[in-house]
Amino acid sequence: MGFDHITINQGLANNTIYAIVEDQDGFLWFGSRDGLHRYDGYDFKIFKADPEDSLSLSGNNVQTLFRHPNGDIWVGLKTGGLCIFRRATQRFQPNPFNGNIFPDWGQLSVQAIFQDSYGDYWIGTAGHGVIRIDSAFREFRSYSLYPDGQPGNIFSYFCFSFAEDDAGNIWMGTEGNRVPYYDRESGAIKELAPNNGPGFRYSYSKALLYHEGKLWIGTEGDGLYVYDTNKKAFTARALGQKLIKDIARDSSGRILISTDGAGLFITRGEEGPFQNIQFSPTLVNSLNTNGLYDIYVDSNNNIWIGSFNGGVNVHKSQKANFLTYLQSSSITDAPGNQSVLAFCEDSRGDIWIGKDGGGLVRFNPATQSQTTYNFSADDPGSVSSNVITALFEDSKGNLWVGTFAHGLNRFDRRRNIFEHYEHDPSDPYSLSNNNVWAIEERQDGSLWIGTLGGGLEKFDYANGRFYHFTPAPGDASSLSGLNVQVLLADKAGNLWIGTEYGGLNKLVSEEQGFRAWKKDEKNSASLRANSVLCLHQSRDGHLWAGTEGGGLHLLLEGEQGFRNYSVKDGLPSNVVNAIEEDDKGVLWISTNMGLSAFNPKTGEFTNYDKNDGLQSNQFNRSASLTTRSGDMYFGGIHGVNAFHPEKVTANSNLPRIVFTDFKLFNQSVPVGHYQGRAILPRPLNEEPTITLKYSDNVFTIEFAAIEFTNPSKNRYAYQLENFEGEWNVVDATHRRATYTNLDAGEYTFKVKASNNSGVWNTTPRPIHIIVTPPFWETWWFRLLATLLILTMIILFIRFQNEKRKEEHQRQLMKKEREILQLRNEKLNREIERKNAQLSAALLQSAHKNNSLTGLKKELADLSQEQNGGAGHKKEIRQLIRKIDHEIDSEDYWEQFHLNFDQVHQQFSARLHQEHPQLSVNDIRLCCLIRINMTNREIASIQNVSVGAVEKSKYRLKKKLNLEKEEDLNTYLLNFS
Repeated sequence: MGFDHITINQGLANNTIYAIVEDQDGFLWFGSRDGLHRYDGYDFKIFKADPEDSLSLSGNNVQTLFRHPNGDIWVGLKTGGLCIFRRATQRFQPNPFNGNIFPDWGQLSVQAIFQDSYGDYWIGTAGHGVIRIDSAFREFRSYSLYPDGQPGNIFSYFCFSFAEDDAGNIWMGTEGNRVPYYDRESGAIKELAPNNGPGFRYSYSKALLYHEGKLWIGTEGDGLYVYDTNKKAFTARALGQKLIKDIARDSSGRILISTDGAGLFITRGEEGPFQNIQFSPTLVNSLNTNGLYDIYVDSNNNIWIGSFNGGVNVHKSQKANFLTYLQSSSITDAPGNQSVLAFCEDSRGDIWIGKDGGGLVRFNPATQSQTTYNFSADDPGSVSSNVITALFEDSKGNLWVGTFAHGLNRFDRRRNIFEHYEHDPSDPYSLSNNNVWAIEERQDGSLWIGTLGGGLEKFDYANGRFYHFTPAPGDASSLSGLNVQVLLADKAGNLWIGTEYGGLNKLVSEEQGFRAWKKDEKNSASLRANSVLCLHQSRDGHLWAGTEGGGLHLLLEGEQGFRNYSVKDGLPSNVVNAIEEDDKGVLWISTNMGLSAFNPKTGEFTNYDKNDGLQSNQFNRSASLTTRSGDMYFGGIHGVNAFHPEKVTANSNLPRIVFTDFKLFNQSVPVGHYQGRAILPRPLNEEPTITLKYSDNVFTIEFAAIEFTNPSKNRYAYQLENFEGEWNVVDATHRRATYTNLDAGEYTFKVKASNNSGVWNTTPRPIHIIVTPPFWETWWFRLLATLLILTMIILFIRFQNEKRKEEHQRQLMKKEREILQLRNEKLNREIERKNAQLSAALLQSAHKNNSLTGLKKELADLSQEQNGGAGHKKEIRQLIRKIDHEIDSEDYWEQFHLNFDQVHQQFSARLHQEHPQLSVNDIRLCCLIRINMTNREIASIQNVSVGAVEKSKYRLKKKLNLEKEEDLNTYLLNFS
């Protein structure tokens, strides 16, 4: 039974694993002494306590794990209480039951978590007994150490495991020599006490398993007990004094028992027998420790075992069962001493193994024991070299040992010594060369030895002589090469010789010599290489030859040529080192790139490499053996692979795809809110719809196939629908897909996988992705843009219409202005004419007044000069009064204002309305200024001085509230 090992070298945070569970997606969870691990077959996601994160673990020492039916993982901590990893949020909820029974659950040490068939939860602790929680989380009950007379509790503060029997009773693994149980019918706590059976010694009942009416009780220090719950009696006791840590059952019905110090025990029933599997320093894929803790059997019947300081040991149910033996005499042997060059099964069933520097090993498959024979300069009866290159037991029972540089040995079993045959230059019948690489016996009983450098030897038993066969120049019937690497005596008595440079030879007879086959570039049916490393005659009589660089060759009927198989046909390497055949006619071929199973009927190769459990990908020349029981041994540079071909089967498990991460710009995106938005509304493996913005232009989806047999050989195919038309097929090192600058739209990412045997899960796992468009590509923006364009078009049309109207209006106004201008010009001319007339009239009046004044003066002077009668003076005075009346008459001013207001649109009235403080004379002055009369003209009209006019204007300016810098004339001319 082989195991793979998962330790800190593969990514664990700590090599002590207390608990293992599989979640509903297929991930394996490992509870360690330093954190919780989620494993996908390749990588770990490690969870640890973080004081700054309230949603992290509340402790790092994980003692137990429980998978809730809803997918949550309950985590029991040595210090830190109970945490629940919520599947929906992918975050921890520390101690969700705080305040129930215990105010601070974080003070509890949780050792076991169990849910019974009624949905109730049972939690075992170290120091606080057992806690029972009803399925609705409303009722909490504590069972702990009870005083006498209180049977409602248990007798211990410690509980490490639970089991439920067919009646619904809950059994509890506690300390002491009794096993308490909750009686479903009565609701009381009862116990299995010493008087029920042989009695327990004081110990811990660490492990319980109930199956088919039997309660298996593993104790820590008193071995195993089996109790029949129907008969109320113990039926077995075994494994006395063993420290049992866990008991589990696999899908085939085997009971698996882990112990602390004694390894793993396997049985099919309480009466045994028990198979004990322990660490072996010479078996690479043995358990790596005997200190075993939790056992977990996953949904594919893989067996996962947590250990003390050994990490996780996993036996994979579908993995090729290649056992790798180092065949070391000491675990400190140098790696070079592990290289194996030769095998032989003797008549007693022992396997003899020749090592490259490690001497000769006799291995007993039944007991797994071994005895090593090494060269010793002080012992002439020791093997002559530690480099053993060839082994053979002849029909007489002699074990022959070929060595490198130290000749041939024969092992004398009776005396337990080795007789040596070496080259003696003075003896022509001695061994021709001390490099012995092949030994074979023909049907006639003759022994043949192949040497490197000395050709082929035939041994004469009676006289202890060697007869030599070497190449002879010019003799085509002589041996074709001095370096003989392999010998084969076929069923017809023929001897076949494979040489290093001379191709393949067949001994026709000692008298007729040899026939040779070599590489011929002009002949496609010739050998593809002249170095023949191995030979095999199949059950159907065909001869197969493995070459160095030329691949595998089948000698055709009539011996006229070869059918060649090479890398292009599926062979992993063209260096074929050894060939064996199983009962079904399948050839097992070791190469420099692993081991291959070749079916000659179909021409199909099934290849295995180091990841399948091989000692290495490189094997050694002719280092192979098929035993009488059908087991095969192949030697390589790091030891021996032993297996039975029937147990090496194709993996039929379909891989289960999971998504392991979603990254945006190479940053993992959590479930829920991220940077202010919910990109992942729920966990990846619940196939959420992922909504991205147009600017989220670099994202990565990571995935894995949950099929643990040989994850490195799983293959993947993925495709982004609506973007890619073909599937991308990648190996296990490329479990991610990155996309950049996707156009807005809806996409479906799909991925599928094959297992290590090439069996594909044809149902892809999807994730729906929506890339929202930029605002300028949204429907509402396009609608708005369309409306805006239409509005702009309408506005443009309106603008053009308005522009045309305005132009038309402008032209009309231009015409009107021209007409108005003409009218204004005419009006201005008319106003100017009227103003001139008004000015002339006023000036005329002024002139008349002046004339009258002058006349009046003259009349006055005349009156004074005349000395006439009083009648004349009286007439003169009457005439002066008429003149004064005419001078002071207002009639001409009224006529002026009438004419002025007609011309200037009631200027006087409007001015008086706006400035009611103005007097009649002020308004009269304003009118005169309006018609552009000068101060002198105004003075003449008003019959005052120019200075008086200026003063009047000054007073008028103040009445009009004009600023000092404002011009009175401008104001009145522009008044409207």
